[in-house]
Amino acid sequence: MLQCYCLYLYLRSMHRQVFVWNNGKIIRYYLKQKSVCQEEYMYLHFFSAPITYRTTKIDISCKYVARPHVVENLTKEIDVAYLQKYGHCSSLYFYLKVAYFNRHKITAKKILNAFRLKYKRERNRVNSNRATISSKIR
Repeated sequence: MLQCYCLYLYLRSMHRQVFVWNNGKIIRYYLKQKSVCQEEYMYLHFFSAPITYRTTKIDISCKYVARPHVVENLTKEIDVAYLQKYGHCSSLYFYLKVAYFNRHKITAKKILNAFRLKYKRERNRVNSNRATISSKIR
């Protein structure tokens, strides 16, 4: 599971990429030094990501493109301009969409607890750094 999550983080950090489903094959198109490269994948796992489906029809003979947060029919040729326009998504949009889809799970109490926990961790880190520095000085 950790390997899958690391792959997810790696792919999430890669900008300018889309996945195309064509006749049962999943192909990843991505930019590498201003050229379009492609790799074939066995399957995709979206990790419960909030995705909008904009397909006009579902048919085996159609080509579909899975770009950040959207799955739709492929109507354009995938080239450098397409990847630069559609192959990325802003982090703000991603977090807002995740917050909207998980709005029933997010409460003020959970948010305050998260900030308290982060504050405690930071305070403990600073105190341990001070102790390390003071022990080196003696």
